[in-house]
Amino acid sequence: MRTLREWLLRLAGTLRPSRHDDDLAEELQAHAALAAEYGRRVNGKAQAMESLRDQRGLPWLDDLARDLRHGARMLARDKGFAATALVALALGVGASVGVFTLLDQVLLRPLRVPEPERLVQVEWRGDKNRFQLRIGQR
Repeated sequence: MRTLREWLLRLAGTLRPSRHDDDLAEELQAHAALAAEYGRRVNGKAQAMESLRDQRGLPWLDDLARDLRHGARMLARDKGFAATALVALALGVGASVGVFTLLDQVLLRPLRVPEPERLVQVEWRGDKNRFQLRIGQR
């Protein structure tokens, strides 16, 4: 239950990233002030903010959204490539659906005939005068 709550809080933090940014900025300022008091140099406020955001959110979800936007921009830039990619995807999906439908009808589903156990399959083997008779379902 604790893990589910943590994931929900991270998802909320990812969807509303600026909600706690002011709190983070204040906390970093406090750390910088303490470090200055002890004579240390503090660098990378932006990196620290990003690291803290990653701890409270789901960084892979942000990365996915960023990658999808980038991909859409690249496809919009080159219309010929985008059309070719879409046609290739459509053909691939169509072929896959067709093959699955054929296999489903031929191999996976039972025959739609009354008394399928009485079906007979005749196969010709080698000689023209010799044949093999198999009785039963496929």
